[in-house]
Amino acid sequence: GGSAGMMVAILAFCAIAVALSPPAGSQAPDPDGPDPGEGRGPGGGPPASVALGLSIEPPERIVRHRERLRAAGVDGPAAELACRPFAEGLSLCFTWESDGVRRYVTGADLEAWAVDLAAIEAAVSVRAAESLDAGRPEPTRVTDMDATYLLSMEGDGLDGAGWLHPDRLVGRLGEDLRVATPARDVFVAWAGGDDELDKVMAVGVLRIQEASEHPVTSRVYTWDPQRGRWTVWGQAR
Repeated sequence: GGSAGMMVAILAFCAIAVALSPPAGSQAPDPDGPDPGEGRGPGGGPPASVALGLSIEPPERIVRHRERLRAAGVDGPAAELACRPFAEGLSLCFTWESDGVRRYVTGADLEAWAVDLAAIEAAVSVRAAESLDAGRPEPTRVTDMDATYLLSMEGDGLDGAGWLHPDRLVGRLGEDLRVATPARDVFVAWAGGDDELDKVMAVGVLRIQEASEHPVTSRVYTWDPQRGRWTVWGQAR
């Protein structure tokens, strides 16, 4: 019956957790690293070799990073990650990658590059829009259901691009969006309104969050165009 089919779909979606934690070929960003000012061109800004990205994080992880660095004797701007509150239970952080190593942008990076957080976010927003226009996140079929969702999990700092450009997601899925980042560098989105699909996806998001080594949140969000922000739609329990 319908309940059996829904359970199969939920289990199949949950099986994705094995592949999602972590994305192949990626590594968690590291706040430590070489002097970010090395190679900085005249006029400030990151070196041309640096690829900027974003990471959606739970606020408590940012606090833990700060405490760990301070315990190791790192203080001041170097101990502060370049993040800002983004949505309920979420912070928007930024990353930079050079020579195959991905790190969080810190306050020390901003000083070395002579830029502020808004400038980094603007640069990342441009890259994020380009990745979305190139077809990310990709449509993925829900097993045993006549439905699809969008998925990005490449671990390159652009998986969360949809968070910065809800208009592009609306263009693909309609105005009743459902969006989630259950684990670091994992982004899923789908068209809301189908109770069965909503349940399958919400439970799958919870299972992925529970299975991940770098969980973010089991909350599912929707875009509120009137207030111009992401709000919590709900979450499985």
